[in-house]
Amino acid sequence: MVFGKLPIGVLLGHLIKLRWTINHRTSYSPSKTLAPAKLATSQNSISEYAFELECPVYLSIFLSTQHMEKPLLYTYRRCPYAMRARMALLVAGIAFDAHEVSLRDKPSAMLALSPKGSVPVMLLPGGEVLEQSWDIMRWSLEQHAVRHWWAAAQTAENLEWLASNDGIFKHHLDRYKYPERYANADRCMHREQALEHFLRPLEQRLANSEFLGGDDACATDLAIFPFIRQFAAVEPAWFAQAPLRAIRDWLSRWTASPLFLQCMVKLPAQTNCPFPQAD
Repeated sequence: MVFGKLPIGVLLGHLIKLRWTINHRTSYSPSKTLAPAKLATSQNSISEYAFELECPVYLSIFLSTQHMEKPLLYTYRRCPYAMRARMALLVAGIAFDAHEVSLRDKPSAMLALSPKGSVPVMLLPGGEVLEQSWDIMRWSLEQHAVRHWWAAAQTAENLEWLASNDGIFKHHLDRYKYPERYANADRCMHREQALEHFLRPLEQRLANSEFLGGDDACATDLAIFPFIRQFAAVEPAWFAQAPLRAIRDWLSRWTASPLFLQCMVKLPAQTNCPFPQAD
């Protein structure tokens, strides 16, 4: 089998069938790796790989990534984490290949890259793997032309909004949306907790400016929008009359935006598709 002529997804899929080692957030020995491992920080979840050199196929697979022309994003259309990653890539004007994942039949190539098994996961030309949505957003928005999107999100206040969204708000959102999945979950109680700890403070914040970035949107707006959208969809009639007018206005601007509409284009499952899609 000539691995060098196979598509990258097929090459990575074969990796499952072969013996290899993934060193995830651990030390490494330069004499046994193909490339230096990368240390993870609290906001940098780039995986570290140590490919065994005993089998030449590992070297062939690694080198094949050097010829990728575009990033490959494993995604799921309705996942809020994947949404914010796709939106950031679109803001930055970065063409990529999108692989719409079937959650019941996750691709072996994705699992080889990221054993956590959740989306988004992005493989960059050169072999670097980004496993977290915020890392994908950072990689995208640090591009020179759109760097202000990222810079405005790095204030202490906006980093706290992100932490609260991904932490306490997500905790209550899951139990509000899917109470049947959690023992003794009370939907109304979790709705009230989401209001108290996140939505009411956010309402006050957005009453003072259109976006969390001020007059212009920033990465924090992109990051929390898909989760607010999920919350609003649980009980639309209730949300429509809740005292959250500034949030509703902010949400409406996002859901009606060409950026979001482009982000939500439906793709065939389990195949790589160019993104954004041509009109």
